[in-house]
Amino acid sequence: MSPMIRACCLLLAAALLACQPADTRYPDSPKRIVSLAPAVTEALFEIGAGDLLVGRSDYDQFPPESLALPPVGTSITPGYEAIARLAPDLIVADSGVSVPLAELGRIAPTLSLQWLSTAEVVASIRQLGEITNHRAAADALANSLDAALSVPVPPDADTAMALIGLDGLGDGVLWYLGPGTLHGDAITAAGFRNAVNDPVATPQLSVERLIELNPDWLIVIDPRDGLEQSVRQELLNSLRKLDMLDAVKNERLRVIAGQRYLLPGPSVIDLVAELKAATQP
Repeated sequence: MSPMIRACCLLLAAALLACQPADTRYPDSPKRIVSLAPAVTEALFEIGAGDLLVGRSDYDQFPPESLALPPVGTSITPGYEAIARLAPDLIVADSGVSVPLAELGRIAPTLSLQWLSTAEVVASIRQLGEITNHRAAADALANSLDAALSVPVPPDADTAMALIGLDGLGDGVLWYLGPGTLHGDAITAAGFRNAVNDPVATPQLSVERLIELNPDWLIVIDPRDGLEQSVRQELLNSLRKLDMLDAVKNERLRVIAGQRYLLPGPSVIDLVAELKAATQP
């Protein structure tokens, strides 16, 4: 698995390990925030609170101006010394069983946000707005996410499988966008039924399981930006080797490229648009 695809898969998997944070007192108006999650960073910039950030996670890419901030690790593997040097008055992480809340709390109050389902992300964005005094912008963003993703799908809609890259197409495992998550809701908001019905702790499957599911559409979301047409064609040709699948027989194969589409943040709205556009006749 390539480092970039592995990083994206780890980010998505970490969101599946949500837990309830302990009670912590947070500053009323923080002035120096460290974000340990790319989606949190993106959301803070979206609501106009980006100027409060003094540090970011190692995986941040969006918005581009976030790259000017010093990287200080991740929610699961924070760089304690680097964070302490920034003297934050608030640390924000996405929740997970492996987030070292006690250790981070010794540096500054640490907010661990639930960030898996659409309802959780919407509520967490509102909470960021409350804490940073950007309530109106946060409510607007939360409302737009909720409206875009809380869309019922017809019971007779086509099924779709959205794979994260194709590194496991040989003898490995394939990562996919599972139901019960922000990205899973993006699939249904685009008008499809997810080929996988039940949420699982780790959204992985074998090629054999993919063949059993036999989705109507097979979509690869590649995290590489600026993917060349020749590379896209290679990905499609790899999928065509699974010629027993209805999606292959009916040429319902698509590639969507861009790391931002895999972030569990505001960019997921763009993924809905991309899914709709890619699957139009």
